[in-house]
Amino acid sequence: MVGADLAARLAADLVGPGAAVSPEGSGWDHVAWRVVGADGRPWIVRWRIEGDRDELATEVRREVAVMQTARRALGDLVGDAVVLDEAIGCLAHPRLPGTPLHDLLAAGRVPPDGVDRLAREIGSIIATIGRLSPPPEVAVDDGLRAWFDGLAPFVDAIGHLLSVPERAAVERFVRSGPPGDPPASDLRFAHNDLGAEHVLVDPAGLAITGIIDWSDGARADQAAELGRLLRDLGAEHLAAVLDGAQVTARQRAGMSARAWSYARCLVLEDLAYAVARRPGLVAFERAALASLFAGV
Repeated sequence: MVGADLAARLAADLVGPGAAVSPEGSGWDHVAWRVVGADGRPWIVRWRIEGDRDELATEVRREVAVMQTARRALGDLVGDAVVLDEAIGCLAHPRLPGTPLHDLLAAGRVPPDGVDRLAREIGSIIATIGRLSPPPEVAVDDGLRAWFDGLAPFVDAIGHLLSVPERAAVERFVRSGPPGDPPASDLRFAHNDLGAEHVLVDPAGLAITGIIDWSDGARADQAAELGRLLRDLGAEHLAAVLDGAQVTARQRAGMSARAWSYARCLVLEDLAYAVARRPGLVAFERAALASLFAGV
């Protein structure tokens, strides 16, 4: 495959010739390959699917700067990333060990006490990242209004899966509009896509082994991260995330309200993505939507 050949060529200086290449995964805007050299050490080689040359160069430099900044606080939980080819927005980093937490949750392999512990630990990671000074390449996230403005295609894509009451609840949510964004002074450096799919854990002991995909790193409302964890871990574990993230009593009501809005926007996008790209996850995302929109 052209993609595999390109990944091997780009990584040649890192792993040497004759590397074994296999698909690692893809998302809305990235494709990733696993490249293993003669020493057996796996690397991830990843590039953006779309964008002009200047955009790709800017984005890959920004992402590597974000990862290197986060790595200073989180150590080996973040890959030691390098730019391989600015022209196609390509970077590489050693492949981190572990399994995406999302996969273990979907398979029912994380007991409730394990989820609660992980919720606190991920909350603590959010707080740690938020104390860092972001690199100058980092921009400010667009906030909840941008999410609401982009919901219509997701709703259209999943409408056939929804019951009449669920469709009505989704439409009420979309019409209601977002709660107000926090003041700019409350924005913090953030991974900005810290859902369970980007948290790697050891399947045996459920220890966190890595945080991946830093392409959305930004100065952002931490409620967006809490919304992702609310979506993935369940409402019963939101308090543990808030505790781990050291959210103050003054901030909790507003943060929680925005987290619920983010979670509902996110699950609409996720179900649309599952319908288009990951049919095996449709049932899982469908159940998450039912839970998050109950009582809306």
